[in-house]
Amino acid sequence: MIGAASPPSQAVIWGLVVIAAIVFLGAGFWFVRRRLFAHEDAAESGEVWSLQHLRELRASGQITEQEFDSLKAGVIESARKSRSTGEQPSA
Repeated sequence: MIGAASPPSQAVIWGLVVIAAIVFLGAGFWFVRRRLFAHEDAAESGEVWSLQHLRELRASGQITEQEFDSLKAGVIESARKSRSTGEQPSA
């Protein structure tokens, strides 16, 4: 029987199919989780700035007055967007 797979080779093929399905589903769950919790992960990693933190950076000379104004505008705009969508401000 040329072309017909023997039972042991069928088991190997199905094993590889199952492993591929597990990897694919795992990647899918990771992607969905990453999209759903992106905002919370950003807050935990310190990417969210507070006005107090920006004031401290300006006072210590780590950022200029112009950088402070630009970053402050971004923080305020982010807070406004959060308020308009009903989210709690993160900082």
